[in-house]
Parts: sequence; C-alpha cells; structure tokens
Amino acid sequence: MMYRLLLLLPTVLFISCTTEPVAGGPGSETTNGIIAQVFDSEGNPAINASMALRKVSYSPETPILFDKVISPDILADSVGKIALDSVPDGFYRITIEQDGEMLSREITFKDSLNLGKLYLKKSGSFTGSVALPSESKYAWVGIYGLDLLVKTDSLGNFTLPELPAADDSLSLYIRNEVYQDTLREKHIFIKSNLDLKESNETLLQDFEGTSYDDWYFSRDTVNAIIKSPLIFNDGIIYDSTRQSKVFHGSYEMKLTWAWVVFGMTIKNGPLNFNQLDSISFRAKGNGFIRVQLENWDKESEVAGTNLKTYSPYKMLTLDKWSYIVVKPENFCEVIDENTNCDNWEATKRYVKQIHLFVNSGTDVYIDDIKLYGVQF
Repeated sequence: MMYRLLLLLPTVLFISCTTEPVAGGPGSETTNGIIAQVFDSEGNPAINASMALRKVSYSPETPILFDKVISPDILADSVGKIALDSVPDGFYRITIEQDGEMLSREITFKDSLNLGKLYLKKSGSFTGSVALPSESKYAWVGIYGLDLLVKTDSLGNFTLPELPAADDSLSLYIRNEVYQDTLREKHIFIKSNLDLKESNETLLQDFEGTSYDDWYFSRDTVNAIIKSPLIFNDGIIYDSTRQSKVFHGSYEMKLTWAWVVFGMTIKNGPLNFNQLDSISFRAKGNGFIRVQLENWDKESEVAGTNLKTYSPYKMLTLDKWSYIVVKPENFCEVIDENTNCDNWEATKRYVKQIHLFVNSGTDVYIDDIKLYGVQF
C-alpha cells in the first residue's frame, strides 16, 4: 500500500467570484493564475458553476462524511468565467460542477495557465466493495483530488453516486475505520450517464508482474524439503502450454503427512471474507493440493487461537492443467486427522493468509489465482 503526503491547497489563495465579471478572466493577462471559461453540455455559459483546485494527492485530513464531489473555492461569473490568482507551481486536479454536470482533470501549473473553453458533461457513478478488516463496522471511500468521502456498509459495499466523467482516470482510495491504513487503491474510468459496477472478480496472482513481496513457497513441516526455488522470484517460469508465466516449485517429502505451502499474507489483515463466493486457480503436478485460509501469527500460535479452514485435496497430474474452484461450503467437507479444520463461519471473518497446501509428489505448477466476491 502507498502512503502519501496529502496537502490541501489553502483556500486563502482563492478569490471568491460573484455573478459579476472578475479580473483576470479569459482574454486577460494573469500572473501566477489559472483562467478558463466554462460551458454546460448544451454550450451555454455555466453561470455560477462551482470550481475547486486540489493537489492530485489530496484527501481530507479527517474522516468526515461529505457526499458532494467538491466544496467550491470559487464560482464562475455571469458568462462562465473563472480566474484563480496566486497559485503555487505544482500538480493539481481541477474540478468544476454545475447541476449534476462536471469536469475534472489533472493539470500541471507553472507561472500561468489558460485552459480556454471547458465543457461540462453529465456525471456517472461507481459501485464497489472491499473486504473489511475484522471487527470493523465500515471503511471510508474517497477519490484523490476530490472532497468526496463516504462510508461503506457493514459488508464493505459502497456507492459513489455522482462522479465527474473525467478526462483521465480517477484514483479511488479506501481506508480503514480509523482512517489510518489504506486498504485499497484503484484507478476508475467514469463515463457520462453510466452507472459503473465493479466486477466481483479479483485477480490475486497471474505471475506477470515484477513484485512478489507478499508471496512465499516454503515447507510447513520438518519432514518436507524445498529444493527450488530458494528465492520466490526464481520460481516464475514461462509455460508453453499456458503461453504465460507460471510458478513452479520442487520439493521432497519424507513422510505422508508432510506438506509444503504456497501462498501470501494479506496486508492489513485479518480481513472479513463474509462475501467470498469462490476461489479459483489452475495447477498441475504429481501430488495433491488444497486451499487453506488461516489467521496465523506467532501470538496466535502460542495462544492456540489461530484459525484454519481447508478444502478437500485435489489430485494433480503433470501432463494437464487442472482448473480448481473452491466455494465456502467446500471447507471442512473432509476432515484430515493431522490438521484441525475450523468451520467457515468461525474462520471467514479472520482471514490473514491464503494458502495452497501441497502433499506428496515432487513438483507443483500454479497459475491464475482469482477471488470472487471479495475485493482488497
């Protein structure tokens, strides 16, 4: 997750406009200022249109509900002219709104800037969800560079009902209940008059990226030996049958109840997986594989409070990729005498690790791990 220094451009830099023409409007010279003339979607001057200028990384300093896109710094005059004086050099998002029509874009400002004629568009909306941290009742949702800030419901669902059909992408952020940790960031593209709904599919890993800091392949018992990779990134190889990069791990097991584990730890976990629909992945090998969700840490191990729930084993073959789907009702279908299985209702609210446990064999290949119904 990225943590940013978020600065609000002081409103004392702005001069409020009335319906009378303002000095420094389009056609005039201005120093250290921004000028523009704003029109609505039908080409009429956007009289009294609201305008705000924010640093591109801006978000409200404190978590206060604000269901409007902006709190205006100035209003356009009687012919739609806007002028801002004494603007420091920097990178900004300028946003203009009038009666449900908006314009928003990132700009680079130095010395002076004439934006010419700007035309507003009908707004759009965005609906999405996030896996809430365990015990959290809600999370905060906003857009960098805008004043908008809303809450999710108790399941992590949210709607941003009115957003500008921006000339570029908008950067959405979601923070935890105390407004300290960033749970998600996502670029969204809003279209005029369109209600955009986020897909419930999350590609957790396809091995086409370059950073795998949260991922590991390790032994789970002393009776298992990792032969390769010793460094996780070295296990990323090209597979001709998939025509993409995949993960390959080699291991040795001395006893039938030994395991190796492939997986990741969720940052800001444990999270609530109450809305999980299913987990899917592709695998091949010469052993058995199952999905295991846990909330392990050193403290819970000592206290004996770590939860784990797992799906039945699936047998793999080396000559064919298997497509495996696990749903919540599959957890604890078959009980392993060597491993405790906590039921789904007990485990789903406290998920900190997503694991694929491998038993028997010597090799495993994994690709395209996806979650459905859970976003984080």
